[in-house]
Amino acid sequence: MVSKQTILCSYIFLSILLGGGIENINAQEHSPKNIWNIKLGYAKYLNGVFDANNNKETTPNFRGEVSYAINKYIEIGMYIGYSKGDYVTTYHYPSYGVNANFNVLPVFFTNPPTRLNVYLTGKYGGLYGRTPRDFSKKNHYNEYGLGIGTAYYFSRHIGAYVDYSLGNYTNHIIIPNESISEKMKLRFGIAFKF
Repeated sequence: MVSKQTILCSYIFLSILLGGGIENINAQEHSPKNIWNIKLGYAKYLNGVFDANNNKETTPNFRGEVSYAINKYIEIGMYIGYSKGDYVTTYHYPSYGVNANFNVLPVFFTNPPTRLNVYLTGKYGGLYGRTPRDFSKKNHYNEYGLGIGTAYYFSRHIGAYVDYSLGNYTNHIIIPNESISEKMKLRFGIAFKF
């Protein structure tokens, strides 16, 4: 279920995108290839703990992504992230993986807007977590997904982004040999390009 905070953040982002600066959307002159993109993002992961109302609690996941635009359509890169879980004691979970983005706007526009980026994204990686000895001996869990995202750059180098993906997103062990898996993930944050 999507939280009110997520809806509010998405609304604000789209309001800025659609309301502010549409007339200047092509003002930035920048080559669509040979660009480094850096994203610092946030998403919520289920953590396996239930609150007093029997709702699953969430934990923050912070992620840094770096990608390189090899041409006007394709970006390839990698990411690292971090989550912290609490079950009996505190556990730290680094995540890591590779990603590729396909930029959609160059397909439809000869000179696509340079402040706006709409892309299809694919990610494959894992989450590493040490667990108590009585739990699973497995410490690595795969996560992967395909989705769509958009980024809007307020200036030549700084902007904001939102990604929505479907796939398998894992976090935190709750019972032996099982993990929590989510099928969709909304991630948002700050984007930089150079």
